[in-house]
Amino acid sequence: MTKQIDKLDEQMQEAIQRFLSNEFNIDLLRRVYEGDGHELLPLWQSIAAMGLGVMGLSEKHGGLNLGLQAQVQLAQEVGRYLLPLPLAEITVVAPLLFNHLDQLPQYWQKQLQDIYYQGEYVLHVGKAWSAGQWRIDFIDLPGPILLIENDRLVLGELDLNQVDVFSGIDKSVSSTLITDDALCNRFDLPLKKSTAQLEEKQRLVLIGELLGLMSTVFEQTLVYAKEREQFGKPIGANQAMKHRLADLWMALDNAQLTLAEATQAVVKADDASLSLDICQYLTVEAGKQITAYAIQVHGAMGVTWECAMHMYLKRSRYLCALLEQHYSQGRLLADIWANNDLN
Repeated sequence: MTKQIDKLDEQMQEAIQRFLSNEFNIDLLRRVYEGDGHELLPLWQSIAAMGLGVMGLSEKHGGLNLGLQAQVQLAQEVGRYLLPLPLAEITVVAPLLFNHLDQLPQYWQKQLQDIYYQGEYVLHVGKAWSAGQWRIDFIDLPGPILLIENDRLVLGELDLNQVDVFSGIDKSVSSTLITDDALCNRFDLPLKKSTAQLEEKQRLVLIGELLGLMSTVFEQTLVYAKEREQFGKPIGANQAMKHRLADLWMALDNAQLTLAEATQAVVKADDASLSLDICQYLTVEAGKQITAYAIQVHGAMGVTWECAMHMYLKRSRYLCALLEQHYSQGRLLADIWANNDLN
């Protein structure tokens, strides 16, 4: 049995970064914003050929047996590059799906193999949105739907002619809202274990993606503050800006530390709810502050088509909205405060 890889080493991280930087860039993202997303499926096929989607699988299924911490690191790289594909979500559900592969009909076995190995389709992982409704993102890409509900996995297909597709603040993400009866050719796979831990993992990779995005935004803002001159000196030499950037660095570091703690709690199958709540609260607060201040530092340039900073702002707001749909910042703060260990 292959030993689990608990953490991506420097060499693996560099390989992933090199691959993403070679295969994807901001110009491609701009084309997606303009409604030209025909390059995204070939990009997913390249990702599948690279083996990124199956990294969490065991060696038996052609993977590297990545642990949760390593999968969260992968999510951070996805966030750094603003990748308009659900790579992190697809990776984190892969082990559960392939562990039950022999329980699936031949049709669905082939579909999953086509998704993960050939990249012919993208798996759309549904998010419970409101009573009886699911949010499906990246819907303009072909592929089946996976719903995680009541300790079962539901696989199905969707007739796009029967749903309304919309784009939110992030124009690279096309979405729809469905009810589970909108799926056809569906297959329900009951599970012996609760899906609660899988849902925690999904939450973690969304937080990880937001944190990776924040890190890039902070780094780029710091560089810009050192290079941009006003009245003959870099704007970053201003003491007020130095203090603000120092505060944001601390917020970023705190978010990183709490993400590591929450990941460990989920790995150990402890009650991770408090750690996750603290992690999400700090990351979302830091994410909103860092991206807003980045736009302020860049000035009007930050919202021009030539500068990508507004795309980071929009992706951060999209991720924050996903996280806050069921765990608003106010509710999280109330739950954290009510915890007896902190009183």
